[in-house]
Order: sequence, then structure tokens, then C-alpha cells
Amino acid sequence: MLKRRLKQQEDGEDHIEDNEMFEGEVFDESSTSEEEDAEFSEQDTPTEECRPNKKKVMILASRGGKFDTKRDLFALNELAELNSCDHVLFFESRKPQELFVWASKSPSGPSVRFHVQNIHTLEELHLTGNCMKGSRPILTFDPHFDETSHGQTIKDLLSAVFGTPKDHRKTRPFVDRVMHFGWADDRVWIRNYQIKEGSSVEESVEGLSLEEIGPRLVMHPIRILDGSFVGRTSWQNTNYVPAGAVRAQARMGMALKHKQRSRNQEATAFRKKSAVLPDNELDHVFD
Repeated sequence: MLKRRLKQQEDGEDHIEDNEMFEGEVFDESSTSEEEDAEFSEQDTPTEECRPNKKKVMILASRGGKFDTKRDLFALNELAELNSCDHVLFFESRKPQELFVWASKSPSGPSVRFHVQNIHTLEELHLTGNCMKGSRPILTFDPHFDETSHGQTIKDLLSAVFGTPKDHRKTRPFVDRVMHFGWADDRVWIRNYQIKEGSSVEESVEGLSLEEIGPRLVMHPIRILDGSFVGRTSWQNTNYVPAGAVRAQARMGMALKHKQRSRNQEATAFRKKSAVLPDNELDHVFD
């Protein structure tokens, strides 16, 4: 009996020690798991210090074009080659009020630079013409383009840039508009018209009419280069006056007007002072 009781007591003590050890192990695992979860939560959740950095990255990513126009523009030929393009139309904005356009045949040339003037948009003119998106235009040129060599070069470049290649996958297989390029006052005048049909289907070509779609713009050619954005200047417009010089002349005229106005004011003040009559002795006889 004594042996049995002693054995039971020993078994009970061993069981208690095992339970204590088990509970201690469970407690240690729970504590370590909580610490690890806290560390993972701190790593996964963005802190307040990280959010401003993300905002800065978004601002830097949305700055727009990063092409430096002050350097050599010959890199545009590489972009045209990567995109399988034969011609380049590059819009160069020097100032908010000045826009220049380069039309070039890549990579051999020639290239011509225009100064865009008198732009009138669709919202400004409220024109009623309309055309299908992706339709092919009919290009018409003024006869004066063929009278000079630089006019023929400009005509070839404009026809290649604005003309639609045959069987192009992004164009419609029909024609419903006309683009006209006029030549007057050493400038290229561009207009866009809709080919409007009559009510009768059997009507002939004479019954067709044109309705302007817009926009309107005038391009003043500056110079023509032999190469694509580089090379020798084969033609330069001697009648072209930079817009900066025009604005400087306008400011000078306003300054001259201001000086003349100030001189007139000084002369008027001097004339009023000199027009005052001296005191007459007879005015105080009856006082």
C-alpha cells in the first residue's frame, strides 16, 4: 500500500511539472508571436514619415515632357526611327505666347521651322462643320507654292506630314474633308473644311459645298535646313521679324507715349502758373 501511494504521489508531481513546463512554453510562444506580429505590422503599415515621400514621387512623375529643346534636336531622329516614322512634326514652345513648329523628313532632311501666329480654335470661332474621326483629307495648295524653290520644299513637307498613307490601319477608307494651304504675305494659311453633300443622292460633284471645321492658323516660315534638324541653312526668310523684337518695339512705343504725356502735363502746369494776372492797384480803392 505504501509503495502504491508513493508511486501515485511521484506520478502526480511529474504530471504537475509537465503541465507547468507546457504552460510556460505556451506562454513563451504567445509572447514571441505577439512581438513578431507587432514587428510585421510596423513594417507593413506606412508611417506618417513615408507618406510625404510618396507624394513627392507622384509630383516628380507628373511633370510632363523632359525633352530639352535648347540642346541639339538631332535626337528626335532617333525617336522617329524607334517608332518607325519617316517624318517628324515637333512643337517647340519657347514662351507661353510663342509657338514654333518643326516639319522634317527623318533622317536625311530637309527640315523647315515655322512660327505659328493667329491661332483660332473651334470654341472661339463656333464653326458648324464636322467630320469623321480618322477620315482622309484632300490636300489643296496655293499655286504660289510652285513659283519658288523654298515654296516647293514646304509643299512637299506639308503634303507628307498631313497626307494619309495608303492603307493605313488607323484611318477610315473614305474622304469627307479638305485641308487648304494658302500662301499670302510670306506666310502659310491653313484651313480645314468639311465636304458637305446635298439632299439628293444623285447630285453631281457641282452640288457639293464646303463648310469650315477649323481650327485656323497662320505659320510664318523662318528657315529651311538641308538635314533633319541640322545642316546648312538653304533658305532664310529675310522678312521675318522675331516676336521678341515686335514686343520690344511695342513697349518702346508705349514708353514714348508715357514720356510725351508727362511732358504735356508739365507744360500745362507751367502754362497755368504763367497765366495768373498780377494784382491791380485799383481793385482795393473802395476798401
